[in-house]
Formats: sequence, structure tokens, C-alpha cells
Amino acid sequence: MARTVAAVTTTIEASPDNSTVTTFTVEPARGGAATRLTFSTEYTTRTGISGAMERMTTQVMLRRIYRKEMRQLAGYIAVNAALA
Repeated sequence: MARTVAAVTTTIEASPDNSTVTTFTVEPARGGAATRLTFSTEYTTRTGISGAMERMTTQVMLRRIYRKEMRQLAGYIAVNAALA
């Protein structure tokens, strides 16, 4: 049976002032048998101690958000794969 491997898909979200830009990339893995999803966020912070604090707290916050999103996507895929 032939398998079609989908192309890489990228979606970009930006804050209104473009100070935060997140890129979501979906690409085939293992010859199309799996999918790799990558979240990447670039953001502008202040300088000095306040900027250092922003970077620390933002990284922790983004990790939590991304983990939650990945769990939600995995749940969605599990339910819908069973229906396919």
C-alpha cells in the first residue's frame, strides 16, 4: 500500500504589536507514520533585572502552556483516530 506523506505546515501567530511571535510547525515524521509538532516563540523583553525576570517567568509559563496544548492535541487525536 502506498503512503502519501503530507508537506510541512507552518502557522504563525503574533501579538498586535509583534512583540511576541509564535510559530507552530507540523511536519511528517518516520516516513509519514507519525507527526512532529513544534512550538517556537520569540518575544521582546525589557533590559536589566526586570527583563531577566520576564524571561524567566515567560519561559516557565510557555512550557506549561505548550504541555497543556500537547495533551489537548493528543486527546483530540486519540478520540478522532478511533472514529476514522
